[in-house]
Amino acid sequence: MKQLQHLAASAARALASYPALTGKERLKRLAKTCLPGMTPAPLDRFSWPNALLGQGLLAYLRAEGDPAAAEAVENYLRRWKKAGFPIRYVDNLMNANLALELEALSEGEQADPGRRQLCREASGACAAWVRKTMDTMAKAEPAKKLLPYRFGHPHWMFADALGMLCPFVCRYGAVYGDGELMQLGIRQLEDFLACGMDAKTGLPYHGYDTETGVKYGIIGWGRACGWMLLGLTQSLPWIPQSDPAYPGLLDACGKLAADIFSWQRPEGGLSWQLQALEGPEDSSVEGMTGVALASFFLWEAQQEKANPGERSEPSAQSLQPLREALSRLESAAARRIDKGRAQGCSGECLGFAEYPQTYGSYPWGDGSVLAFLSLCRLLDQTTGL
Repeated sequence: MKQLQHLAASAARALASYPALTGKERLKRLAKTCLPGMTPAPLDRFSWPNALLGQGLLAYLRAEGDPAAAEAVENYLRRWKKAGFPIRYVDNLMNANLALELEALSEGEQADPGRRQLCREASGACAAWVRKTMDTMAKAEPAKKLLPYRFGHPHWMFADALGMLCPFVCRYGAVYGDGELMQLGIRQLEDFLACGMDAKTGLPYHGYDTETGVKYGIIGWGRACGWMLLGLTQSLPWIPQSDPAYPGLLDACGKLAADIFSWQRPEGGLSWQLQALEGPEDSSVEGMTGVALASFFLWEAQQEKANPGERSEPSAQSLQPLREALSRLESAAARRIDKGRAQGCSGECLGFAEYPQTYGSYPWGDGSVLAFLSLCRLLDQTTGL
């Protein structure tokens, strides 16, 4: 598929350069430095948009075996190491999942020990940051058991963090036998399911306050749904089935997927806010939810292969409607690609209920659509579905 090749090439270039400021943006940042009390936020070249680009490239590597995709992610991690593995927010922890995935995909007789060492240093730096941060918070507030998205609002839990944090800590916990980190991921998921959902639609709010219980943002913001479904589908494979939380998380995963795709548009796409069926479609929502659901089906296929006759499907859920929904979504996402970019992606969210209605090409659209379409190809190769 030529369009997937072009999208992968665009993702590799963006991973090496994002964020790249225009001349106008540089002037704006310079102007801010001249105003009292105004300091532009430091550029973060190792944040979640970069990690989503890397995720797309590693999915493309799995589907197509393109070594250039692995090299692009390795070079990105080397730049992160050269910078000292800076971690300012939960966002940066997504790089650890890139490291864990790249290491796993690079195993074998021809494995590069330098790449393996780099990956382990990267994931280890993130694990150390999480432990240190949780210890610091526990000293100040012993009852604190969750990792906030932003430390300026330590009681606000965002759905975004579920996709950024939970897959990493659950996978790292499984690979390195770190039960404390795995339980953190489980707590984050369980607490959001208990406190951050809308009872009527089954969809998440953007977030909630752990002290007051107040829920914030809108119900069914598309990327919040994507972050949450990613958190579930990419954490569950690493959580032992003997863990008491496992059955509930598995059922919640199936229910959330069904509730999300009950709002799928007739032509197969998804809206920026799922219920806004007459509003703009959003390629990042399609990509993120598609990655999550395709990941679930790949995991299910692996479970079936390893344990024939023992399916991992959620109780009381039929998977066939979701498979059909995934196929329609794949077609919709493929239509978004033009000139090597995923079009129709909504701009960056600025906070609770701050969703700019600006649509175009952004790294989070390119990366998630690349990952989604690559995993669909892999799913076809694996199951013939």
